[in-house]
Amino acid sequence: MCKFINLEDLVANALIEMIEKNNTNKVSFEQLRKYGNMLISWFKNNNNEDVILLLSKHYISELIYNHPDYFEIYDNNETDNYIKLKQTKTAKDLRDRFRSYLSVDMLMAFMDKENLRELSILV
Repeated sequence: MCKFINLEDLVANALIEMIEKNNTNKVSFEQLRKYGNMLISWFKNNNNEDVILLLSKHYISELIYNHPDYFEIYDNNETDNYIKLKQTKTAKDLRDRFRSYLSVDMLMAFMDKENLRELSILV
């Protein structure tokens, strides 16, 4: 079986953890790439499932287009590249919108301590 991880789920779940554990409301593209790769490994090792991460410029544009009330993008092409949660939104808003439909195994993967280390979260 093959699963897909949508960029909106990756970003929202990364930001929930970043806000609650690191008190920051932004996540870099590099952190997202590393976190996504850890999720792929987690599913392979724990569930013997293949996972495809939908992470590209197209999906980033789609994320901003579909959720302009949640996310902002900062892309300097060299140094400061990240996605930031809008000031009007909270971790609770993200949780209500982006975690309510996740399967238990997907939620476990997003919250796994080893995976969270790729976001520079020490738990």
